[in-house]
Amino acid sequence: MRHRTLAFGAAFISALTSFSAPAAAQELGGVQLNGFGSWAYGRTNGNPFATGREQGNYNNLEFGLAVSAAPAERARVSVQIFSHAGEFRIDYALAEWRVSDALRLRFGRIKQPHGLYTEVFDVGTIRPLATLPQSIYGSSGLVSEGVDGAGIAGGRSLGSWRVEYDVYGGNMAVETSTPFAAAPDSPDPEETEHAQDVTNLVGARVNVRLPISGWLVGASGYSGRNVAAADARHSTVGAHTEFRRGAALVRSEVARHELGTERSVNAAFLETAYRLTEHWQLAGRADHSRTRVSGTEAEMAAAMPDLGKHREFAAGVNYWFTPELVLRVSGHRVYGNRFATPDADALRTALSAARAAGTTGVNGRTTLFSVGVQASF
Repeated sequence: MRHRTLAFGAAFISALTSFSAPAAAQELGGVQLNGFGSWAYGRTNGNPFATGREQGNYNNLEFGLAVSAAPAERARVSVQIFSHAGEFRIDYALAEWRVSDALRLRFGRIKQPHGLYTEVFDVGTIRPLATLPQSIYGSSGLVSEGVDGAGIAGGRSLGSWRVEYDVYGGNMAVETSTPFAAAPDSPDPEETEHAQDVTNLVGARVNVRLPISGWLVGASGYSGRNVAAADARHSTVGAHTEFRRGAALVRSEVARHELGTERSVNAAFLETAYRLTEHWQLAGRADHSRTRVSGTEAEMAAAMPDLGKHREFAAGVNYWFTPELVLRVSGHRVYGNRFATPDADALRTALSAARAAGTTGVNGRTTLFSVGVQASF
């Protein structure tokens, strides 16, 4: 299996390096075609995290294809298919009607407009590091890629300012990991990571592009009902900013998530990048998340506090062959087990031993080394 994955990855990289087309959408008889992909190798010193496993992980191959067409002057239909480790899904499939620049109507599975990254979740060439901040965009239950429903969007320039907005509603699925569920006496001990449905949600985002060149600030939020949590209120609010000028890039977000009285999350990250030359770039990130739980999980959370904590410090070096093809090398140091967690069986064994010995029982520090390539067209 590893040799087959390596061969597949090598063929993928070879194909990407042969690209000569620009990153703009390719026009094929009125149909626009975009694509993106990535492959990475990751190795950790213990706990699995992001692209890495203790024995090394080559199975980090992803590819996405987005197709859109304009059957009428004001209409556009778009779909995006995404593949990870051989599994396929539809990220979005929507129809849009443009009334004006200030008002566009969207129907279907639309991209969730929240924060900086939900609309470009898997497009690696847009971000400074190979992976997204796990505090908000990992299996945290805070955001999703798509919402089944409808929305409106638009923007208006006000002198040297520009305001852009999105309002949407419908249903969506959020990926969430719950390491507390591995507790020996958990009511649902088999599931530590799964998707949860959020129904009847309503959300919005506002972005303001400031007169200061390259500076954007914004706020996002949504609220709905979580089916798996007896229809408890499932809400996330946050604020974000981006500053891009010349060789420098800075991005940051803060978020607050609540699931009824069962769970609350405070999350934040800061990313920076700087181009030394046309090809070489340095990148860094500080990422933080703290999860608090109640009910049957509270005792385990108190005994094993690292299960609810995540602090990550990452540094990377990027080599940009072109603006559409980048080679990335990065190192990550993680404190806590919120996202750097052994598999369910290993975690359950460690928690049982820890409870018997009166210790924390799980390695709370993880180091990840990652190398890979990302491309888009």
